[in-house]
Amino acid sequence: MKVLTLTESSFLEHCHSLREMVDGDGFQPDMVIAIATGGMYVAGNMEYPKFYTVFLQRPSTKNKKGVIVSVIKKLPRWMADMLRIIESRILAVRDSRRTREATPIQIDTSLAKELKSMENPRILIVDDAVDSGFTLADVVENVKAHTGNADIRTAVITVTRESTIIKPTYCIYRNSLLVRFPWSLDSQDSG
Repeated sequence: MKVLTLTESSFLEHCHSLREMVDGDGFQPDMVIAIATGGMYVAGNMEYPKFYTVFLQRPSTKNKKGVIVSVIKKLPRWMADMLRIIESRILAVRDSRRTREATPIQIDTSLAKELKSMENPRILIVDDAVDSGFTLADVVENVKAHTGNADIRTAVITVTRESTIIKPTYCIYRNSLLVRFPWSLDSQDSG
């Protein structure tokens, strides 16, 4: 397992590559939905004129705050990479033992209205990374519940595990590549 650190410019290049994959497939979404927070950065830099945002955050992300983050930012890069790999393996074991229960997502009223009003929409759901796939699957299921016969596709920068409950339609990296994004908590450039 490796860790790839993206700078602002290399992140932008990855977003453009992801957009080229979608365009190259001939898919022209009627609607783009970004999963907060990472998916907002990806969708915004894929240069779609408008996108909606849905909020759903893993508990492991919520817990990484304060002193621990400030210490991690000061570690040598190789040590921060090793901690990232260890964390990923621990979460993979935890997720493999966990029973998936679909999580209802708070869908904004204007998004819900637009979804219901569209007939056979082409929807692109965007996130930064897929680990277990729980978040992406939850968003896809919730969007399907608000629309009829939609063509829903998904796009991410990386899929970090070989086995996920959902396989994104478009991704740049598959299997065992962890990405440190410019906004990642252990990025030395994040605020």
